[in-house]
Amino acid sequence: MLRRFRPGDLPNFQAYRKDPEVGRYQGWSPMHEVDARAFLEAQSTQAWGAEGEWLQIAVAGRGDDALIGDFGVCLRSLSPPVVEIGWSPRRPIERYS
Repeated sequence: MLRRFRPGDLPNFQAYRKDPEVGRYQGWSPMHEVDARAFLEAQSTQAWGAEGEWLQIAVAGRGDDALIGDFGVCLRSLSPPVVEIGWSPRRPIERYS
């Protein structure tokens, strides 16, 4: 299920974002708790469509609504339209429950 981030997502967010295998091909690096909390808060209201700005969307389990990863989308160019997407899943899913 896709949804906006919530404050309660912080532990799972920190867990998978600190996992070197999850971040192996990503453009981000792990964040300290204060930075991660601010990131989740900012992304919970981030608008979509600003050229060059990433929008991260929480991916949650349908059964328990627990954060299992995030999906990012960035509008790289309006003319021609170019969109970059990324997916950061926690691994393995039961590891961070």
